[in-house]
Amino acid sequence: MLTNPGERVNLPEFGCGLMKIVFEGNTEGLASHKRVKFTITQALGRWLGGFINVEVATESRDGELRIEVTYTRKDTLVQDSVFVNI
Repeated sequence: MLTNPGERVNLPEFGCGLMKIVFEGNTEGLASHKRVKFTITQALGRWLGGFINVEVATESRDGELRIEVTYTRKDTLVQDSVFVNI
């Protein structure tokens, strides 16, 4: 999620670009978190969609953005979560 497109030499389209969105400023789109959720869901779906199902939740508090990515492995149906605070 923290890799920007263009950072990987042999995979220039790989990445999410999340940090670019965060540093654009606190716009209405960011405040509603729809753009953040969409961007993460699209990136993870593109690169890992064959292996996992993804749900993204966001929350902002005291100037910090908290992102929870809950994923379920398709082969084992095991569910886990990853948290990112920005």
